[in-house]
Amino acid sequence: MAAIIYLTVYFLLSISALEFIRRLAKKSFHSHKPLLPPGPSPLHIVGNVLQIDTQEPWITYTNWGKTYGDIVYSRFLNQDVIIINSERVAKDLLDLRSKNYSDKPVVASLEM
Repeated sequence: MAAIIYLTVYFLLSISALEFIRRLAKKSFHSHKPLLPPGPSPLHIVGNVLQIDTQEPWITYTNWGKTYGDIVYSRFLNQDVIIINSERVAKDLLDLRSKNYSDKPVVASLEM
């Protein structure tokens, strides 16, 4: 009976140690996080989904814009979302920097 208890304790300690090592390794590999705009703190699995008014989500986005600025980072389930709350910023991104965000392939022969 005592052997089963020791085996169970050993097993649980081993699992805990492996989980600690996994989290430590994940933290060290992901220490270079991309710089993201400010935004509300997401929950672990659902992100910011529960914070959004389902009937009028634009009101939530507007309030976040007043709190965090013209560009807001949010996470919906497993999807990263950038919310633009300013016409000026939207025009800047779409008109002046459209080349950076378009999906058109670069043709090497045209660049010569």
